[in-house]
Amino acid sequence: MPSKKIKIAIFIQFFLCAFHIGKAQQAVLSLGFENDILNLSHQTDRYFTNGFNIQYYHQSFSQSFLNKILVKGNQNNLRMTGFSAEQKIYTPKDLHTSELQNFDRPYASTLLVSINQISVSDAHNYRITSSAGIGVLGTYAGGEFFQNFIHSLTVNSENVNGWNHQIKNDLLLDYQIKFEKGLINTNFLQFNLAGKTQLGTLQNSLSPEVFLAVGTLNDYFKNVFGRPSKRNFSVFVYASAGTDLLLYDATLQGGVFNQQNEHIVSRSELNRIRLNQSIGIRIDYRRIRLETGRIWQANEFKTAENHAWGFVKMSWFF
Repeated sequence: MPSKKIKIAIFIQFFLCAFHIGKAQQAVLSLGFENDILNLSHQTDRYFTNGFNIQYYHQSFSQSFLNKILVKGNQNNLRMTGFSAEQKIYTPKDLHTSELQNFDRPYASTLLVSINQISVSDAHNYRITSSAGIGVLGTYAGGEFFQNFIHSLTVNSENVNGWNHQIKNDLLLDYQIKFEKGLINTNFLQFNLAGKTQLGTLQNSLSPEVFLAVGTLNDYFKNVFGRPSKRNFSVFVYASAGTDLLLYDATLQGGVFNQQNEHIVSRSELNRIRLNQSIGIRIDYRRIRLETGRIWQANEFKTAENHAWGFVKMSWFF
């Protein structure tokens, strides 16, 4: 048996080796929270009402065989692969009645696990983000439990009573690609054109977008996560405007495989063209990033209203 001193020496060597590996490889952990209560100018509790996501990127994930289904871009591009889990919750306007609300948005929740890849070209000022996910729609997504749990922690909030009418359980398959091209990319001003497509059993859509940012932002196409390389502190404000050209949305129309729903939004009532806007601020300090802002979306169906919610996201770089 090795002596106590030898065991201690082996442990110290192992620790130093692990520390060295950890320093040599880049990793990013992000937590994001979205809720319409964060829309401070006009708080509501309806439509898209809550979202939570967690993302983890690490250089070792680039060896995963799942990368073959993602978009890599040019072989000289910088790339990073990660995994994410995301829950989203949708409700009608009236959360107190247990009756079926035939003329409003149906209750729905989704839970999706995805593999994601970011591919960046410094030479050509473009960025490709792609993801492939699998998940569930319906009770297995946990929307009823999570929303009532949040309400139990919130002053003057009551239980939500209509979840027994939610869109039924179904399988979600999701594939997304977003392409961003920098037209103006300076130390203080950035202007991009972007296009995103989403395919699968969750949503089918095409979304063009324009993006403008002002601040200290000189590295968006120089590294995968757009971190400042020559300073410990960076801050910028941004705004975007886009249009969703929608063909199908399972949270409104029900799933593809299970169509035994009490209430859905019919095709004739669905708005195929939906405008959206966002504003926000992002702050980088050393190995921490904080981002917060507001998203506005035009009405999803003919009897709906426009809607807005806030978000906050925090990231740690290792």
